Amino acid sequence: LDGLWTALGRFSGALTLSEGFHALAMLALGLYARNGLELGLICVRIAVSAAFAAFALRAHLRDAAHSWLASRGESVTTAVGIATLIGSRAVDDVQATAIAQLRSLRIDLLHEADLASSQTDARLYALSSPAKYGEVDAFISHSWRDDGAVKWASLQRWRADFKRSSSGREPTVWLDKACLSPDDLDTQLALLPVFVASCKSFVVVLMPSYLERLWCVTEIFIFMQMGGTADRVEMMLPDSAPRSSGTAGASHALDVQREIDAFDVRRASCFRREEREKLLTVIEVGFGGLSTFNDMIVQLLLMAAQRSARTDRSSRSPERSPIASAVRKLRIVETFVQALPSAARQERQHARETLG
Repeated sequence: LDGLWTALGRFSGALTLSEGFHALAMLALGLYARNGLELGLICVRIAVSAAFAAFALRAHLRDAAHSWLASRGESVTTAVGIATLIGSRAVDDVQATAIAQLRSLRIDLLHEADLASSQTDARLYALSSPAKYGEVDAFISHSWRDDGAVKWASLQRWRADFKRSSSGREPTVWLDKACLSPDDLDTQLALLPVFVASCKSFVVVLMPSYLERLWCVTEIFIFMQMGGTADRVEMMLPDSAPRSSGTAGASHALDVQREIDAFDVRRASCFRREEREKLLTVIEVGFGGLSTFNDMIVQLLLMAAQRSARTDRSSRSPERSPIASAVRKLRIVETFVQALPSAARQERQHARETLG
């Protein structure tokens, strides 16, 4: 869409110049007295095309217009986003198929070696089992480019927290490698919106490459479009390398802050170029602009980090907590989007009051 707006803006600018030369020629030749109406119409066209060119070539004006249109009806925005993602397939058919193929994995069946590679594994898929819509405890969003051992440790901490709050029950999760059939990956990716909506919470395993991978970012987009709220997002940060070194923890916290603050979906990568263009268009249409989406992601991660810090402080001293340090650094993030769902706005305000 940005490319289309830029092309239209340049065309309107060229039209403005052309009409301007036309008007100047009429004035130079003294034709305006006999063709006053034509000269007036030319001036109107110049004003209109110049205004449109100025609008089309300014990103912040385009994003403001997209946000206003998106806010006119959340249900319409959701329908557009999902329909664009799944292509020409009927929404009802997609939902029925996804519910029939929905699976979950009890996380105690997952081993560290399973996270070492994204290569399909029939054994791991066989360990997952059919699940009911709305009964999967968490959707695990992660990047396969990140270290599997560190990711494993983060998930084990999440698992321990979950068991403490659920009388020792093992959580069930949706994990791509365990829950997508190895025989039909491409088709099942089109069912992702329903898989995401089937989960009670959304767990972000935030590591160095997560915000650089467009599919990871698209999963967050789908979660928000399917009615997800900020309070259902949990963010897991990796532990600082040597537990005894406060310096290492502070360095890691600075990296987390910098990655969140510098996030731009336009820099996220995808394996196939055509797939990248499609996903960016989906996000842009669904959120009324890529800048709006960028602001939403920053806020969402800020609030998730704030909640993680509260949990982290209950089990660690503040001096040794890299997460608490990261949240203190996140105070500089002050750009807040107005197009968020009301629940997210309330959570955002609470986060700011707590951090302040």
